[in-house]
Amino acid sequence: MNELVTDHGGGDSSIENPRLYSRIDAAAWTIRNLIVLAAAGKTRGIKFMDFGAGNGTLCNIARALGVGTVVAYDPFSPPGEQAYRDRNFPGILHTRGLEKATAFGPFDAVACQSVIEHVLDPRETLATIYRLMAPGAYLYINNPYMPLDRELPALQAATKISKRDIISYYHQHHFNYMKPAHFERLAKEVGFTLTPMTYFPPVPFAPGMRMRCTIQHLKSLYRGLQHRLGINYGRQFYILRRE
Repeated sequence: MNELVTDHGGGDSSIENPRLYSRIDAAAWTIRNLIVLAAAGKTRGIKFMDFGAGNGTLCNIARALGVGTVVAYDPFSPPGEQAYRDRNFPGILHTRGLEKATAFGPFDAVACQSVIEHVLDPRETLATIYRLMAPGAYLYINNPYMPLDRELPALQAATKISKRDIISYYHQHHFNYMKPAHFERLAKEVGFTLTPMTYFPPVPFAPGMRMRCTIQHLKSLYRGLQHRLGINYGRQFYILRRE
C-alpha cells in the first residue's frame, strides 16, 4: 500500500503550505486506487465512506474523483451538518450516527485513516466496518507501526513525551498498539483478505525529478517483493477486501 499517507484527522485541509503537497498527493493517490479497485466490473456508481472522517479530506478527494455517494462518518466530529458542508465539497453526506451512516450503504469503498489506534476494541471496529461493506468491497486502513519491543523501556521510563522524542506518537488518546502481525491476524479473523499490492505516488519523469522518479519505482518494486514473498516489515498501510 501507499507508504506516504499522512494523518487526516482534524485541522486545516488546505495546501497553502508547499510542504504539504506531497502529503495531499499521497492521500489522493491512495483514494484514487481504492476507488478504481471498487469500481472494477461495476455497472453502477459506487458508494464511498470515510469511517472516522475528521475534517473530510478523504471525502473531498472521493467527490473530486466523481463518486456520487460519499458519506463522512465520525461520532466525534463537531455537531451541525451545515458547518461541515460549509467547509467541504458539496454532496458529502455527513453524520455522527452509525445507524444513519448504515442506511446509506452498503459501501463499495471505505477509508479508515488514523482511527484504529484510538478505539478500545479494534476487533469490534473492524467487524463494524466489515458489516458496512458490500461483498467484494475494499477497505483502506492504516495501523501505525509501533516498535514496542525496542521502545517499551524508554516509554516506561519517560516522565514526559514531547514531539521531538522518538516515542512521541505514544499519547493519551491512543488506546491500543498492534504490531503488523497482530493487526493482520485480527483482520483475517474478522473476514478480510489482505491484498499483496503496493504503490507509491508517481513522480513525473521530468528534468530535475528523474532520480526521484527512479527511486520511487524501485521502492514500489522492493515493497511488492516483500508482500509477495511474505517478508515481514513495519507495515502500516493496507487495502483489505471483503469477500
